[in-house]
This record gives sequence, structure tokens and C-alpha cells, in this order.
Amino acid sequence: MKRTIILIAAIISYLPSMAQFAFNPQVGLSVARLHSLESTENTKARVGWLAGADFRIGKRFYIQPGIFYWNTSTAFINDSLQIDSRLQRSDIKINGHIGVNLLDDENAKFRLSVGPSYNILLSKSVSNDDIGNTTLNDLKKNFNNGMFNLDAALGIDFWLLTVEAGYSLSITDAWKDLDYYKSNARYGTFYLNVGIVIGNATSSRN
Repeated sequence: MKRTIILIAAIISYLPSMAQFAFNPQVGLSVARLHSLESTENTKARVGWLAGADFRIGKRFYIQPGIFYWNTSTAFINDSLQIDSRLQRSDIKINGHIGVNLLDDENAKFRLSVGPSYNILLSKSVSNDDIGNTTLNDLKKNFNNGMFNLDAALGIDFWLLTVEAGYSLSITDAWKDLDYYKSNARYGTFYLNVGIVIGNATSSRN
């Protein structure tokens, strides 16, 4: 039995190098802002957070599927009334990216990835709802349950560490039809992730 367990563990540890496979658990921060919003309030980005993992399968060119939990916060500012209210949402974000190692050294890699992603709404909330029930609460109730996005990111791998900075632009309306706000208001989100690389880090040298 012990020999069998050792053999299975050895095979599992060897598979990533054979398949050019890397697993990347990550955590990060995001700042999201709503664009094309028609209202008397301005929106400002607030810091959110994310956590999840992606996989890189390939050599110099690779596919990069991933799944993340995103917590996003956006401030609604009414300068005349000096009101600052927060609209928050939590999503599962599923990525379907492709990438390329632009610089591929033995100890470091500089890479670019692009592709679509999809947000599945999990929860929504309003904090400090001073603007009123006809605004933020109405928005909270009318979120679209899913949003398609286009993403682009630059990443650096150094030894076992990985850092990635990117931008996710929604191509789906944030809300269903509303009287008070434009229905085509959409999210634009900058994000920065840090994590570790387990397995073969898609090196074209292997």
C-alpha cells in the first residue's frame, strides 16, 4: 500500500511537467467604476478584493481558464448634498483567456493574456443609502444576473511567484431597463493579483 501511494504521488507530481501545466492560486485587489451612467450622481471607484485560481496549459502560447470570487464596491457621489453611498456586489468570475510568454527566461517570464470572462451575480447590497429608495435600492434590485466582459492583463512570473495587472471591461449592461438610469451603464475594473505558480509555468524552454 505504501509503495502504491508513493507511486501515485510521484506520477501526480510528474504530470505537470509532461503536460506543460501550471496551477496559479491568487488573491488581489480591484477598483471598479461604472461608465455611461446618466444621473445626478457621479460614480467613483472603491477598492474591492478577489481570490481564486487559474490554469495555464501550453508552452509559449497557452490557454488560461480560471475561476475567481470578486467583491466589487462603487461609490455614488452627490456633490451638492455631500452624499457618499456604496453599491456592492459579489460575483463568481469565470475566465477563458489565451496568453503568450513575451519574455521567457529560465528564472522569469513576462506574459500577456487576453480573452472573455463572465460574471455570475451572487449577492448585492447598499451601504449608507442616503440617496434614497428610488435610486440605489432600485439599482440593487435590478442588477443583471450575468455579465460578459473582455479582459486584458500583463503578468510577471519570478521563480514560484506570479504578479498580474489587468483591466476587465463589461460588454453587458449592469442593469435591466430602468427609468432613472441609462440601461447601458457598464463596469470597468482594474485589478492586481499576486499568487504562486505550481507546476510547469508554461515555459517554452521545456
